[in-house]
Amino acid sequence: MAGLTLGASRIRGQRYEHWLEDRLVLVYNDINYVNKVRALFKYDKTSLKSFTRESVIADACNRKPEDKAIILTNQSGTDMSNTLCKAVAPVPPST
Repeated sequence: MAGLTLGASRIRGQRYEHWLEDRLVLVYNDINYVNKVRALFKYDKTSLKSFTRESVIADACNRKPEDKAIILTNQSGTDMSNTLCKAVAPVPPST
């Protein structure tokens, strides 16, 4: 039971981290800070995929609309997904 709880907590934590990283990069345009923190905790060495602004845009734009609304709304309440996602082709769900 403890293993299941720890596993669920880790998955939830990863999702939370990705949302914060996406928001810092896309709304606040602060990829340098995110990369410094990732390097500090060695995420740059252990990550399975590259972390660039383009990869963050592609990931964020392929999220559910309600998730995009949370991540891609700036402080003035403007939804930035229309601007960022118009050039990104949707990725079909894996089977």
